[in-house]
Amino acid sequence: MVFNFRILSFSGATREVGRTVDNTGNQLRRFSLIELQVATRNFDHENWLGEGSFGVVYRGRLADGSLVAVKRLRELSEDSERQFQTEVEVASIVHHPNLLCLIGYCNVEKERLLVYPFMVNRSLDFLLRQKAFQPLDWPIRMRIASGVARGMAHMHDQCHPSIIHRDVSCSNILLNADFKPVVGDFGLARIMHERDIVVGNAGGSIGCGSVSAAEVGYGAPEYISTGKCTRKVDVYLYGNMLLELISGRPFFHFSGLRNDWISRCMNENMLKRVVDPTLQGNYLPEEAERLVRLALLCADDDPSVRPKMSEVILLLENRLHGPDHSSRSSWSQSECDSTPYYSFPPSPSLEMAI
Repeated sequence: MVFNFRILSFSGATREVGRTVDNTGNQLRRFSLIELQVATRNFDHENWLGEGSFGVVYRGRLADGSLVAVKRLRELSEDSERQFQTEVEVASIVHHPNLLCLIGYCNVEKERLLVYPFMVNRSLDFLLRQKAFQPLDWPIRMRIASGVARGMAHMHDQCHPSIIHRDVSCSNILLNADFKPVVGDFGLARIMHERDIVVGNAGGSIGCGSVSAAEVGYGAPEYISTGKCTRKVDVYLYGNMLLELISGRPFFHFSGLRNDWISRCMNENMLKRVVDPTLQGNYLPEEAERLVRLALLCADDDPSVRPKMSEVILLLENRLHGPDHSSRSSWSQSECDSTPYYSFPPSPSLEMAI
């Protein structure tokens, strides 16, 4: 099956202030530009938190005293408008403790801004890279692995329609004051509207779009080569994230030999070479080994070998015996025969032909 996706359009886009009710009855606040200028001190550099493909993120304080993160579009284009609309639409569907909630937005003239709760401990990527900070201890890392899995499983199985994130990474996992993880940045997400299904066959020839430059090298190999995307693409990204969480090393540190090197270390009982040295051995070896093998399973090149996110949760809770990574066993034979694939149009500004 092939899914096409609609683009959300805003009615009354010229209104600056108001409320938008999502499909669960929750309200998204429509901010005025002036409100957000005041909150961020006119986007003062001292309030700068970071930036990405969408734009720059600033710390802000609303009139009621609450701290927020304000994501401001760098430049209005067809691609950035699509990302903005996707984030607002996804916010109307996802409601889970491990998924970042959207407080509101502003879309007036050429300004596009998104307002989120402020996450005191910033991103997982930030904490793993900043050696000046105390390293994340092992129990916190396990809670992060579990929380992210729960959020992703909710997107895949509990949201109606379900959602493929497509951009799960350490930089998009935010942490609150208690280090509870929330998955954010839904700009590249795709909502799988049933009404847009086009009947197809995974084994047949299905048209595919281009893959953005940001996804090349980090995304699942079948997605990079064909542009066809299933939930298993998110599982692959989760596996990559787990390996970074365990090792404390960025994905590109390992180049293309990463999985082979880690597998060899595991087979030769050299777990300590894989685990983040800043932990100084303060972890449970059996638990760490199980997490590494789960990460390798999720990041397998063969999508049929990867578990579903709901199965990942069971494996993390040690309630399900998964196949040995070396066995190449398939989790779901039915998925080898007929898989729902989602083909996306090329991105106007970030596309890279494959």
